[in-house]
Amino acid sequence: MADSKSFALDWASIKDAGLFALALYGAALSTFNLWQARKRDSRQVKVSMSTIMLTYTNGSVGRPHVQVEAVNVGHRPVSVTMITLERFDGTRIFNTAPSHDVGLANTRLPVSLSDGERAIWLMSYYDLGDCLLRHGSGSKENVTPICEDSTGQVYRGKPWEIDPREFLAVV
Repeated sequence: MADSKSFALDWASIKDAGLFALALYGAALSTFNLWQARKRDSRQVKVSMSTIMLTYTNGSVGRPHVQVEAVNVGHRPVSVTMITLERFDGTRIFNTAPSHDVGLANTRLPVSLSDGERAIWLMSYYDLGDCLLRHGSGSKENVTPICEDSTGQVYRGKPWEIDPREFLAVV
């Protein structure tokens, strides 16, 4: 008789532990699904920075430019109000001079970006180096590409280390 009671206690303990594990698994799965749904429904913009140079049909090459690109990688439309570079101290760089190179133009802002669409902001190496030197940067510093949407959310890309004197030398 004692053996059947110990078996009953063991079976009840196993059943309770199994139900607890099942409840824990269900809670973890629900939390993961909620996190995925919130991420899928949120605005997502990828910001990157690169160098571009135009090549012309006669074989000549244009001046180098910094290109900041904001791409909507989410499913919701995003209204982009600003694309620019941010210095290490939080100040932002704005390019007010139009490019004199044929074929280069900034995206007119504000712009609404659907899934996969992009907006670009361009600034010549020379203008960026000149801007940094005029505002107190005498040595290398990090600048970060940023994009701001209509809700005020700021998206950041990977920073670049820039030496303004080198950028001025590249013409």
